[in-house]
Amino acid sequence: IMAKNTNVVKYDNKLNLIALKSFTKADNSIFFAILSKLQNQDTKEVIIECSELKNLIDSPNLSNKNLVNIVNELSNKIIRCIVRYETDNEVELFTLFQRLSFTKNNTRLKAQISEPFAYLINKVKYGFTMLEIYEFSRLRSKYSQVLYRLLKQFRTTGVLSLEWSKFIEIMDIPLKLTMKDIEKNILKPIIKELSNLVSKNNTLPFKNLSYEKTKTPGLGNKIT
Repeated sequence: IMAKNTNVVKYDNKLNLIALKSFTKADNSIFFAILSKLQNQDTKEVIIECSELKNLIDSPNLSNKNLVNIVNELSNKIIRCIVRYETDNEVELFTLFQRLSFTKNNTRLKAQISEPFAYLINKVKYGFTMLEIYEFSRLRSKYSQVLYRLLKQFRTTGVLSLEWSKFIEIMDIPLKLTMKDIEKNILKPIIKELSNLVSKNNTLPFKNLSYEKTKTPGLGNKIT
């Protein structure tokens, strides 16, 4: 099946709680662009032209060879990214994609979602995030991209609240960094970037964005 043309991906909010370990900015952009092609296709294999993928992530000058190299590295990270899904009766472990391949002449990709993961992007009606691939791909860092996704999820409440250790996990921030370093070099820069982000319709989706640290109720000195 040939991939449909779309620049938006709609997915279940549970995906935002999966830490995409070691993903770079390019990895994130390509991963969600691929998901936009797989959404509402059940578990069918989808063919994606490299030219279309490059346009989606606003990288028209990226060579097909370099794009495929990124996809190759991304596939290795996806294989190591085991998703844990727990119910009242069992714990299930699975990878995100059942298949991810590319032609030897570097012109197109083939992708197929894993069946246990498919519900996150198929016919999602409630509790979802809408992500604009073009806008998402233009952000400066992987940290900006992760916070962008989380803020999109909480667009109706206007407030995102995370316990500090969970924030570190989801953002995939190195554990060796101190809170002071994280605030100075990661959190404050991305707050500034997202506050000034102009969407395609010329609006500021995160105008007046700010954060505050509070003690987590009932957890002593832990920070939210």
